Amino acid sequence: RLNQIAFDQYNAATLTQNLESEGIELVRWGQHFRYMNAPLREFERRLIGGQLAFEPNPLLESCVQNASIETNAEGHIRLVKPADNRRIDLLVASAMALGLTLATESYYDSPVLLV
Repeated sequence: RLNQIAFDQYNAATLTQNLESEGIELVRWGQHFRYMNAPLREFERRLIGGQLAFEPNPLLESCVQNASIETNAEGHIRLVKPADNRRIDLLVASAMALGLTLATESYYDSPVLLV
């Protein structure tokens, strides 16, 4: 059973109402540096360490190719996309899901995250 979903509140009013009516707990998770830095650092660590498993997915591959990392003055990172219409949503959602996992005890239950 799906227990929680991390979401960015931008344009999400209808979706959040529908999910909440289904009894799903929603956790607001912005795409700003303060929300994304730790999950992206852990994402990178796990990816390099072979602790992330991915099913073949052309959409995710496209998102990875479109994404760039932005670093602020404090050295925190977040994902950004080009100014055009290319998308990075699935990659951002994967990082948000890992961030939510890191914030819960379920992180300790499984050393490999399947995205």
